[in-house]
Amino acid sequence: MKLKQYLAATLIALSGAGYSVAGDLPDSLDGQTFLFQLDSTRGGQDPEANFVYIISYEQDTYTYQVAGTGQVFRGRYLYQHVQGKDDSVEAGMLSHLEVPEVNPAMYQMILLPKDSATGSYLFKQTSGPVKSDIILDTARYTRVLY
Repeated sequence: MKLKQYLAATLIALSGAGYSVAGDLPDSLDGQTFLFQLDSTRGGQDPEANFVYIISYEQDTYTYQVAGTGQVFRGRYLYQHVQGKDDSVEAGMLSHLEVPEVNPAMYQMILLPKDSATGSYLFKQTSGPVKSDIILDTARYTRVLY
């Protein structure tokens, strides 16, 4: 299933599940910073469970830090703010491409806000240094509001 079709199905499924009505996600991520935290629910001995990632977005680039490790990554992104039928639910669709020297990661995130500062997200990595063909995660985010 293509990502846009998956997003549409997700929006329909969540329209009555207590997720936010339109207006809680920005139309642009320029100047925005988010804290993303992987849940420990992936099972097994996941070394990234409960990691916190800080991602700051500029016009079409981002800086990604793994909190407490000193690791910093950079890349380019595309963002689309999507609203469900009748503005009943909204989501943000993000595509990221890291630009390291070797084996760049490509991943997509679907942001599902609970309010203007917090929500959940779906994460799908399709390529990169991790030895899995595809990684799928759910987690939570906090939008840093100034």
